[in-house]
Amino acid sequence: MNYFLQGESGIGKSYLLQEVLTEYASILEGFTVQRLYLDEKFMGFRACVFQGQFEGQIGEYQPDQPGIFISPKGRDLSILEDVILQVEDRCQKPSCQIVVLDEIGGIELVSQRFMNALYAILNSGKLCVGVLKSRPNLDRTLKNHGTDNDYLTSYEQLVYHITKTGQLDTMTEDNREELRIRLRNQLQSYIGNEV
Repeated sequence: MNYFLQGESGIGKSYLLQEVLTEYASILEGFTVQRLYLDEKFMGFRACVFQGQFEGQIGEYQPDQPGIFISPKGRDLSILEDVILQVEDRCQKPSCQIVVLDEIGGIELVSQRFMNALYAILNSGKLCVGVLKSRPNLDRTLKNHGTDNDYLTSYEQLVYHITKTGQLDTMTEDNREELRIRLRNQLQSYIGNEV
């Protein structure tokens, strides 16, 4: 059973996941995405492989940081590919019971290398919890960078797979607490009281 959230940017999806998942850190693998700023100016995104604790959703931009896949220099899909391959490898550890994927459904959709590893993780039998970029957010991204039907086809296939094998909830201001409870219940029914 996989559990994903979608919704408008800034609604608190990643915050909710990290808040609830913190107590499961000892059995968790995966990655999160950090927004990077320099002097209050948005500079890009960084993918952070989970290393026992969450990095934080906002970080200071430093050009030499590992994991930066969008920056003033452009986009680098190979970084996201390396991150997902690390996660695929790390989730094979016996201690790993939960995989956090926060967030998927963006520029990586056209990378066959990334998507193959992602589907292997989603089909691994581990509980995958994450954020899926909502279709309106994806549409805005594609509008800013040129629409590509390959993105949309890959996105629809991913949504189908997630909803076929799990649950995809849309977070709003009104249902945040309900979704927090639902996520806690999902984790407890999957893990039990082993943590």
